Amino acid sequence: MELLAAELVMKGRCTLGHAIDSYMRAYVNPKLESEVDKVRQTAKAAAARLLHCKVIPISYVKEGFAVPSGPLAALRDKSKGFATKQIGDFYVDELTEQEATEYIDYRLGQGKAKSTVKRELYALQSVVNKLRYTDHPAWKQLNGRNPFQLADKTKVKGGERKRRTIIGPEQEEALLT
Repeated sequence: MELLAAELVMKGRCTLGHAIDSYMRAYVNPKLESEVDKVRQTAKAAAARLLHCKVIPISYVKEGFAVPSGPLAALRDKSKGFATKQIGDFYVDELTEQEATEYIDYRLGQGKAKSTVKRELYALQSVVNKLRYTDHPAWKQLNGRNPFQLADKTKVKGGERKRRTIIGPEQEEALLT
């Protein structure tokens, strides 16, 4: 296993799952041992979110097959080159905004809130951005392109409700004094 990991690093390629593990070792795990409860709680949430993101199945069209378009685009999942695999198994340099958008569609299709999907998307975007520090050869392969940053985020817009606070008479009196 270590030889395989060393070979991937030497080639400058790593899977998203490997990138998530590197990110967790460098940025999340040290915070889990923090003395401050709030920091530890945030790190636990980040760890759970990233570990769950790694196993989400994403549909894609295999290399060498044509992606159906036009009226046949709806039949994409029945095409010959269609397959699914966990997003953590994709090589980071092979991820495109299409796979990132597929991730959004899948999570929204599961009934997840827009704000949850947006939070996960930004966590994955951060993992890829931090590759420049945790796995520099893999970052070079990307040429500064982050597929999660380029994804179609219009589907998750407006996922957070704006809070509207109405003050009571006592609060108004305290505010005016």
